[in-house]
Amino acid sequence: MQERAAAHRAERGAAFTTFEEPRDPARVIQESGARFGAIVVDCLTLWLSNLLCSNIDNIPQIAANFLHVAVDSPSTVLLVTNEVGCGIVPENALARRFRDLAGAMNQQAASAAQEAYWMAFGVPIRLK
Repeated sequence: MQERAAAHRAERGAAFTTFEEPRDPARVIQESGARFGAIVVDCLTLWLSNLLCSNIDNIPQIAANFLHVAVDSPSTVLLVTNEVGCGIVPENALARRFRDLAGAMNQQAASAAQEAYWMAFGVPIRLK
């Protein structure tokens, strides 16, 4: 993951400020939102994985709070996520929980967003 993050930073260049916050991106948005015209959160499903691996129980409430902070930010907040519900239902309980939480979080994010796009095969499809 460190190599992947380094590659992303190198691709973006020095003009972008990068924050690595595995569990509380809402705090970063609250503390830094006024300094930036736009903030990209990449990605919600990785954040969800971090919360699940930390054995955090109240993920739906944390996600709702995060979305509230993102919507209220003086910055434009762009959320990147993965769609994980188009495939088969996973056999193990953790994978099913992840899929269900990601689906609910993605629905809430799309509902709160002014615009929503689904990228399919590199083609952006406007949903909203």
